Amino acid sequence: MVAKPKLAERRRLETRDMILTGAASVFREHGYQDATVEEIANQAGVSRGTFYLHFKDKAEAAVAIGTRHLAGTNEIFRQLDNLESPSIADVENWLHELTAHFRSELVALEVGTKASISSNDFAVEDKRIQFEQALVFERHLSGLTGSARELAIVRLSLLQSQTQIYMYNLLVKGVTPAPSTVMATALAQIWLAELRGLNALTS
Repeated sequence: MVAKPKLAERRRLETRDMILTGAASVFREHGYQDATVEEIANQAGVSRGTFYLHFKDKAEAAVAIGTRHLAGTNEIFRQLDNLESPSIADVENWLHELTAHFRSELVALEVGTKASISSNDFAVEDKRIQFEQALVFERHLSGLTGSARELAIVRLSLLQSQTQIYMYNLLVKGVTPAPSTVMATALAQIWLAELRGLNALTS
């Protein structure tokens, strides 16, 4: 049986969640750069001191918000990695699932993307996360070594980053360079080409 968190720990987690909810609201209203810790604390109904008990600065709070979807996102990318000889229809179906996931994590997608663009501190963390995300493609990377593996990881990371930007434009901004159906098909084709290229390298 899993033990319930002690009262003090539950309260700590509740306060942390209140701060993150307040921070998300302030980031969305004022943007990451113009947001202040004081505004976040006021929005969360806590003191500045309480904010600093949980986060060292607004960048750390933004990272916490922007990465809340990571476990689910990584699991969906693993599903793509595990597809055996996928067709374009398979990848398009996978992309629909990824879109639904990001739609359910809209605040994290918005805050994470905006903070990554506007904050050098967050951008460094974001790049580290993207690199680690590429490693979920274990099956496609398993046969690669040395510079070939390094190049494949970078390519996957860039493609994942481009996919997130597409999701941000589609779901947050509501604007894409071409109709969303065309964009989705093009993105699915790019992913399929990348997977087939990796398969060719390891076969």
